[in-house]
Amino acid sequence: TLLGFVNFKLYHSINVKYPPILDPQLEALAE
Repeated sequence: TLLGFVNFKLYHSINVKYPPILDPQLEALAE
């Protein structure tokens, strides 16, 4: 879905900006 695509793009963008340690939290938000 478009919303899912947008969420993925935002998640990827955040993942690039923030340190990997936040990855688990971002994964929780992505779901």
